[in-house]
Amino acid sequence: MASYLFLYLFLFFPYLYASSSGSHSCSSLIQFKNSFSITKYVSWHCDKNSGLKSYPKTNSWKEGTDCCSWDGVTCDHLNAHVIALDLSCSWLFGNFPSNTTLFLLPHLQKLNLAYNDFNLSKIPSEFGRFTSLFYLNLSHAEFSGKVPSQLSHLSKLVSLDLSSWILLVVICKENSKKNIFNLPNLLQLTHLYLRGNQLSGQIPRSLENLLQLTHLDLSMNQLSGQIPRLLENLLQLTQLDLSMNQLTGQIPRSLGNLSGQIPRSLGNLLQLTHLDLSWNQLSGQIPRSLGNLLQLTHLDLSLGNLLQLTQLDLSWNQLSGQIPSSILNLTRLEFLDIIENSLEGFIPDEVTAFPNLIYLRLTNNSLNGTLPSWLYTAPSLKVMKLSQNQFSGHIKEFQSKSLELIATESYMGVYDYRAAFYTYSISIALKYLDLSGNSFFQGLSVSITNLSSLEQLMISDANICGGLPESIGNLESLKFLVLLDSNLLGPISRSLGNLLQLTHLDLSGNQLSGQIPISLGKLFQLTQLHLSQNQLSGQMPRSLGNLLQLTHLDFSGNQLSGQIPSSILNLTQLEFLDIIENSLEGSIPDEVTAFPNLISLMLVDNLLNGTLPSWLYTAPSLKEIYLSQNQFMRYINSFKAILNLEKIGSTVSYMGVNDPGELIDSVDNLRALKYLRLSGNSFLQGLSVSITNLSSLEQLLISDAIFFGGLPDSMGNLVSLKFLDLSASNLSGPVPRSLGNLMQLTHLDLSQNKLSGQIPLSILNLTQLEYLAMAYNSLEGSIPDEVTAFSNLISLYLYDNLLNGILPSWLYTTPSLKIGSTMSYMGVPVKVDMGAYAPVLLGFRLGGFRGFGYLFSRLYGNFPSNTTLFRLPHLQKLDLSYNDFNLSKIPSDFNHVSLKFLDLSHSNLSGPISRSLGNLLQLTDLDLSRNQLSGQIPRSLGNLLQLTDLDLSRNQLSGQIPLSILNLTQLEYIGIDGNTLEGSIPNEVTAFPNLISLDLSGNLLNGTLPSWLYTAPSLKEISLFQNQFSGHIKEFQSKSLELIRLNNNKLQGPLPSSIFQLLNLTLLSLSSNNLSGVIELSMFSNLPNINYLDLSYNSLSLTSNSTSTVNHILPNLIGIFFSSCNLSEFPQFLKGLKSLESLDLSCNRIEGKIPQWMQELGNDSLTYLNVSHNSLTEVEHFPWKNIAVLDLSSNLIRGNLPIPALTINVFLISNNSFNKTDF
Repeated sequence: MASYLFLYLFLFFPYLYASSSGSHSCSSLIQFKNSFSITKYVSWHCDKNSGLKSYPKTNSWKEGTDCCSWDGVTCDHLNAHVIALDLSCSWLFGNFPSNTTLFLLPHLQKLNLAYNDFNLSKIPSEFGRFTSLFYLNLSHAEFSGKVPSQLSHLSKLVSLDLSSWILLVVICKENSKKNIFNLPNLLQLTHLYLRGNQLSGQIPRSLENLLQLTHLDLSMNQLSGQIPRLLENLLQLTQLDLSMNQLTGQIPRSLGNLSGQIPRSLGNLLQLTHLDLSWNQLSGQIPRSLGNLLQLTHLDLSLGNLLQLTQLDLSWNQLSGQIPSSILNLTRLEFLDIIENSLEGFIPDEVTAFPNLIYLRLTNNSLNGTLPSWLYTAPSLKVMKLSQNQFSGHIKEFQSKSLELIATESYMGVYDYRAAFYTYSISIALKYLDLSGNSFFQGLSVSITNLSSLEQLMISDANICGGLPESIGNLESLKFLVLLDSNLLGPISRSLGNLLQLTHLDLSGNQLSGQIPISLGKLFQLTQLHLSQNQLSGQMPRSLGNLLQLTHLDFSGNQLSGQIPSSILNLTQLEFLDIIENSLEGSIPDEVTAFPNLISLMLVDNLLNGTLPSWLYTAPSLKEIYLSQNQFMRYINSFKAILNLEKIGSTVSYMGVNDPGELIDSVDNLRALKYLRLSGNSFLQGLSVSITNLSSLEQLLISDAIFFGGLPDSMGNLVSLKFLDLSASNLSGPVPRSLGNLMQLTHLDLSQNKLSGQIPLSILNLTQLEYLAMAYNSLEGSIPDEVTAFSNLISLYLYDNLLNGILPSWLYTTPSLKIGSTMSYMGVPVKVDMGAYAPVLLGFRLGGFRGFGYLFSRLYGNFPSNTTLFRLPHLQKLDLSYNDFNLSKIPSDFNHVSLKFLDLSHSNLSGPISRSLGNLLQLTDLDLSRNQLSGQIPRSLGNLLQLTDLDLSRNQLSGQIPLSILNLTQLEYIGIDGNTLEGSIPNEVTAFPNLISLDLSGNLLNGTLPSWLYTAPSLKEISLFQNQFSGHIKEFQSKSLELIRLNNNKLQGPLPSSIFQLLNLTLLSLSSNNLSGVIELSMFSNLPNINYLDLSYNSLSLTSNSTSTVNHILPNLIGIFFSSCNLSEFPQFLKGLKSLESLDLSCNRIEGKIPQWMQELGNDSLTYLNVSHNSLTEVEHFPWKNIAVLDLSSNLIRGNLPIPALTINVFLISNNSFNKTDF
């Protein structure tokens, strides 16, 4: 049973192994390991929060052994470089050294240190050395302090998780560049998690630069102000969490600001002519009463009475039900838009319907059935968008010759999009075709060449799995071609040079290889050419100099070599030139009058050398220069002629500049310069006074530098300055009084220096300051005081100085100052008794106090039943999670009637859950998880009608779930897993209409599954594994399910057919039940997003046939577990699963030789393979390069035993007839 438990854990959390590493890397890792102690408790919450089992991974790190075989270490099998390090949940405890040998691993691409305890260490600036890093996770690791500015060097970073730090970082205003959102080079970020920090201030506008973001989590912070409209520019965003902040104002129209049903009373507005309800969150059905609005001409919601209607727009709501058949009466309709709703059923049909329809958008609903006949015959139809529905059947031939735009056919039931191309090819008027977000399993069809009128072709975020056909050069009308992030393979077709009308070509983010074709030099109309993030090699062709209209040229992130051709000087219209991250060498072509329109120049990370070109100092439009990480010679001429220069970005390291003061002297009269960042350098003679000539400078960042001297008095001349960061720069001497002249300053950071003397009184002039940090200096005397000072101050850091005297009066009156930000300044000890702590807080005008949060505050002591905390009647948010209250009971006197948020999780509480919690009628979030609470769940919790999140998981609760829980109709999350609850789940058909996630796993619950489980309309995640449920699984009516985990129960009967209609399903685990019946494996072809599939240990019989197409439809499969499923052969659908990591076909009836195609399965990705307990007779070799676990035991295999890969960790071959083999 223990081995099966191991395999089960391996199912969801496959770990990687790679080949041996060099001794230098191994030695560095050993030294890193020795910096910490192993303490089990620091990672005890991993199972809940990260889904990983904690254990001391570094125990396997032994000197003299190959470090590439160690737990958590992955190496490049070609060069033996350590490229990934996963030490999450590894029991590490201790201070994180700033000079750790971890930073001696320059090839690191992935680093995960989550769920350890680094004892409130600061994040070393040396993290910026990992320039190859694309994944960084430092969450829940007990770091503190500010986000180091050196993270801006990690330009390849795709995922960044800094959740639940003890951060003291302010989110600055738009022009601030110190906070995490403004790190200028992180433009590749798709995942950004900053949940549960102390981020304050407004959501910054600079977020709009992160255009690749798909996941953004800013929840559980102290953000204030309105939600900015800029969020609507993040077009890739799929998950946005701004919960548990202090945001005010209306929700922007772009996000929707209305909810509920459309009231029938609108039908009484008989004079209404214009009604727009788009971009809201409206739900329910369209009321019939709106048919009374006979004067309505612009927008109609009626049921067909408005016969003169020409435009109908109901987009971006939550309308449900079917489209009424009376809509067919609207024969004058020209514009119909119902995108982004929840409409279902068939589209009403009549052959002669909509004779005047021009524009049709039905995208992103739940419409199904075949496409209506009128769609193929509507004579005026030009624009049709039907994507993201559930249509089925074949696409017929369009009779309309007027179609100009067909957009995104995903989820239209089309098996191969070559058929779609064939259908469109008769629409000779088609000008715009967008098929983004689809999969083209055999590449793009050559029939696309029939679209002779096509002007725009867009296929982004797709899976083309092939190259561009040569015939694409036949689309001679094409002006706009975008095929970015679509898995294009092979060389760039030379036939693109035939598209003489092309103005915009974007092939970025693919896997294109080979050289850039010379034929692109014939595209004389081209204004934008983007070939970034591919695998292109060779030289930049000289023919590019023919593209005289070019304004944007981006070849970044390739493998180009050789010199930049001199012909590039012909591109006089060029505005943006980006060729960073290549291997270009030689000098930059030079001509004094070159590039008169150039705005941005990015040449970072090449092998360029020589002197900087003369045109660099005279280009009149230049605003941004990024030149670091090259081999330029030392000499720098004056930048004085570039009067419009606004940004000099990145450090000047690697530019050969011995003293960056020379650079400052060379830009001393740039009146337009707004941003100057020279962090990480050494200034041999202190900070040059010539910097005071930069009269427009708004942001100056020279942190983590080495100054020899102090701040000049002339710093006070920079009156436009808003952001000044000179932290950690060895500055000495006094703080100059002239800083009081910087009246626009909002951010001042002089911390971690050697400043002495008193804080000047003139600092009281800085009334706009929001962030003030002078910690870690030798300042003395009292803090300047004036009652009305610092009215906008949010964060204050003055600790670790020699300050004395009484606290200033403004500390008590500043309205926006975050109390949590001043605790360390006040000298309040970390470990205190709660009874002693609250009186300290009473000095902070607690009458209007609304928030009290000490997440990860390390409070220790008994929680007194009469704590003065109960003197805060206006309290709305209380977070005491991650503390140690010494097995105290939850007090019975909770009387905070205004409380909306209560988190006592991970706090070592015991005893029963207090019934008094049922009096907190405003509560929306209740988290008591990860304690030692016992007894029954009180019925009084059923009074909390506003509750949306309930987490009682990982306690010792017993008894039944109370029926009163059915009252909680607003619940979105229920987590009561990891207890000893018994009995059945309370049932009512209409229960939990808003529930999204349900986790009751790891209990003793029994009975049948409740009926509401099958009908809850919003449910996405079901986790009921490891219980004692019985009976049949019924048909699911909800189409939104993404995760189903019902394994380890006593469920019976066949799989419901509705499971094969869950298009969003990513994980299905039904193992270890009593399910029965025969399943044709091709049924799973309806689940395009499935990643993990586990049907093991039931009474199921899986069958497949040679025509099974699962491999064509399920390219995302990572784990397949079909143990004990009565298989008699290797399923054919496994062919082509290039990303497969785990495969278990053990305990079946598979006979004979392991086929050749099976040995090519997941050649690079497969790490786990179990084919034990079958009747296999022969295996020729083991080609799997990264295999870690291979089980061939209990078969009939004879002959020589092939040598496995060096990555093997577990190799089981018993109960066979292998010949003896020496490894």
